[in-house]
Amino acid sequence: MILHKIGISGCKTELVANTIVRKTSPSVAYNQRLERQMLKQIEFAKHKFNGILVPEVYSAGHIDGLFYFDMQYVDGKLFNEEFYRVSKPELDVYVKTFLEYLDCLKSNAVPFSESEVKRLLREKLQSLQKSSQYNLLIEFTLQRIEEIKIDTLSYNLCHGDLTFSNILFSGGQLCFLDLLDSYIESYVIDIVKLKQDAYYKWYLNILSVNQVHVARTHQIFDYVWKRISEHHADVIHSDLFAILDVANFLRIEPYLTIPSQHKLLLRAIQDTKLYEDFNRTHDGKIYPIPQS
Repeated sequence: MILHKIGISGCKTELVANTIVRKTSPSVAYNQRLERQMLKQIEFAKHKFNGILVPEVYSAGHIDGLFYFDMQYVDGKLFNEEFYRVSKPELDVYVKTFLEYLDCLKSNAVPFSESEVKRLLREKLQSLQKSSQYNLLIEFTLQRIEEIKIDTLSYNLCHGDLTFSNILFSGGQLCFLDLLDSYIESYVIDIVKLKQDAYYKWYLNILSVNQVHVARTHQIFDYVWKRISEHHADVIHSDLFAILDVANFLRIEPYLTIPSQHKLLLRAIQDTKLYEDFNRTHDGKIYPIPQS
């Protein structure tokens, strides 16, 4: 049985036994990256974060040249199934778990050097520039990287792709799925990814969700983001976070194949803090708001 998956990596996730899930690479070229993700999942599970479950990895191998690994099956709900029915006390438990998780990562972090952060940002943006529709925005962002002072980023183990599409809600716990090797390993990246859904409503906009459920899910996301943004205001309001916020959506762009998703991406980019500065320099004529 193929399990429901919202993500865009192309990996196949299927139930191969009552308690075993198999994740398989979409191509030989992706094999090494999926193996790195598996190793990160194994390492992440050792930390035993309060209220967070990470599926245990059982075994790995190759089938027809494609890498796969088998892991524990966790019975849970995605946000679009959970949020329309969750109670306020249950929601506060989830929020508390998020905050404690981020605090734990932050307390065990080691500072990056400013030069290293800027190098990583430059390399990532330049690699995206080759095929992006947002070349002028990337040039503007590269220039901003050289102008800002960075003193808010620390190195530590993080999920790497902590969107709500990669979280199962299971018996009051959060089950983290699909850990990703990130170009910058920092708890700040996890905050950026949480903002992607809780503030910009990325996957909520992509999914076909009952309109009654959408309204309540919007309210819940707003509440979750308010709590996170208040708790980490120093990071979220920094110049560096503004750059990471834009870079996050530019990293999504290569995976999109449907015109409606590109429109959603542009709307999200236009809602970022950095885009406001960029747009002023071009009188709003470069990336107009798409017509619905």
